[in-house]
Amino acid sequence: MVELVYPEKEINISEYNEFERLFVRDLPLSFRKQYLRINGGMAGEEDLENGLWGLPIGGFESIKYGAVPIERLIEDIGDIVDHDEVLVFKKWEYVPFAHDQGGNIIFVSLKDSNYDQVCIYAMDGSNIHFTKYNFGSFIDKLYALR
Repeated sequence: MVELVYPEKEINISEYNEFERLFVRDLPLSFRKQYLRINGGMAGEEDLENGLWGLPIGGFESIKYGAVPIERLIEDIGDIVDHDEVLVFKKWEYVPFAHDQGGNIIFVSLKDSNYDQVCIYAMDGSNIHFTKYNFGSFIDKLYALR
């Protein structure tokens, strides 16, 4: 069975609720379900080599625990601004939950206009790419081949 490896310490509901209060609105229920099940981690190398992951993910960020948890990552990133400065995600309007193998940030939007949409922030060119997935369908697609 395909699963994330090397997750951080599990979080409890109280820790999750404390984390969620940092943001401008409640996080998607599918996000809550995923992080209460497993707190971060990465795809196993053998699973990647065997093509068992539906999407090219380098790893999932953790809540509270680990070297750079999501809370610190948001502080380090600050606002996400696209190259033409038209689209801006202010701190706590997005959740950087994963990264791809190239180091680009994968985040879920908390803005009213695109709530729960998964986006990719290409840091080298400050481009924001909207995917066709919400967080729940992104997770379903990720685990599609298990």
